[in-house]
Amino acid sequence: MVKRALILFTVLILTGVLVPITSATEIQWHGYEEGIALANSNNMSVMIDFYTDWCGYCRKLDDEVYVDDDIIALSENFVNIKVDCNARPDLRQKYAITGYPTIVFLNSNGDEVHRVYGYVPADEFKTDMQIALNLKDAAPTQTPPTPGFEAVLGIAALIGLAIRRA
Repeated sequence: MVKRALILFTVLILTGVLVPITSATEIQWHGYEEGIALANSNNMSVMIDFYTDWCGYCRKLDDEVYVDDDIIALSENFVNIKVDCNARPDLRQKYAITGYPTIVFLNSNGDEVHRVYGYVPADEFKTDMQIALNLKDAAPTQTPPTPGFEAVLGIAALIGLAIRRA
C-alpha cells in the first residue's frame, strides 16, 4: 500500500500534476534596460530603487525592508530595478532624483504613478507598494519639484524678518 502511494506521488510530481509550492525568498532585481524591456514585454508595473553606495538609509532599506516577507510577496507584482545613481547619472537626471533612497513606481506604460522619498519602515513601504499597484492603470503623475537651496534661503530670510519684528 505504501509502495503504491509512493509510486503515485512520484508519477504526479513527474507529470507536473503535483508541483511543490515555493515562494520567493528575496526580491528579484534587474538592471534598468533589462527591467524596462521585461516590463514592456510582460505589461507589468515597475519599481525602481535609486540608491548610492554611500547612502546609509539605502543599505537600511536593503537590510530591513526588502527582506520582509510581505514586501517580497508584493514585489512579485512588479519588475524590480535597482539603479546606482553614481554609475547612472543619466537616469538620476531623467527621473529628477534629488535624494536617496528614492523609489519610483511606473505603470505598465512606463509612466510614473507613485514615488517614495527616503527610508520608510516595511509596513509603510507595503502601503506604498499597494498604492502603486492600485494606480497601475492611472494617468501619470507629475513629479513635484523639490525645493532648491533658493527656497530654503527665502524661508530663512522670512523667519529672520519675523524674529526681528517680534
